[in-house]
Amino acid sequence: MPNGSGKFSGEASSIRAVIFDYGEVLCQIAPLQEFAPMARILNITPERLVQRYMQNRLDYDRGDLTAEEYWTGFGRENGVELTSAQVEELDRRDCGLWWNLDPQLLDWVARLRANGIKTGVISNMFIGLAKQIRAGAPWLDRFDDYTFSAEVRLTKPDPGIYLHSLKQLGAAPHQALFLDDRETNIRGAQAVGMEGLVYANPSRLREDLEAWGFAILPEPEPAASQDTAPALKTS
Repeated sequence: MPNGSGKFSGEASSIRAVIFDYGEVLCQIAPLQEFAPMARILNITPERLVQRYMQNRLDYDRGDLTAEEYWTGFGRENGVELTSAQVEELDRRDCGLWWNLDPQLLDWVARLRANGIKTGVISNMFIGLAKQIRAGAPWLDRFDDYTFSAEVRLTKPDPGIYLHSLKQLGAAPHQALFLDDRETNIRGAQAVGMEGLVYANPSRLREDLEAWGFAILPEPEPAASQDTAPALKTS
């Protein structure tokens, strides 16, 4: 039964691990213009590319499709037969979109760990990006575990992906809080006994956690001025 806040089932004091979704939670979405070179290859507008980006994405993020299979299928839907060089460029640019981590959340991650809270990532992420992050992301040591779908061949909201992360972190389900911008993924976490919260921004997160009684809070979000792409989801 949820507590007084209506968002959580247990006590904030029980939390020993905070686990983050990657795309559109930890990692901010790239500006629309960064999708434009990919859109030209696919002969569509950047706006259309963003709208269609998720087609077969779970299969791709699970590792059931290679980059060539994913992008070739994407191109054929628009009447474009891609060359191997174009597929390689699309893959390279796709990987390059997802490196702009939110400094407010990274600051909160550091303070969580300083207070003995483990931190992790659960992401529906294609293998190319997962490999690049593993190879040398500057924030790699900020988290105690990364659970990437293409590596474990499971995607959210499959229960197995949450259980894998919990095992890696050494946390029981009721000791972990999961943040994701998709309700379906939060429900998946809750189904295995985790606390879950739909993420919108650091300020809203702070409000929800403060109402729950969680002691370590993110800083409020400053006013945003950057133009961003329409909403999409990779993880």
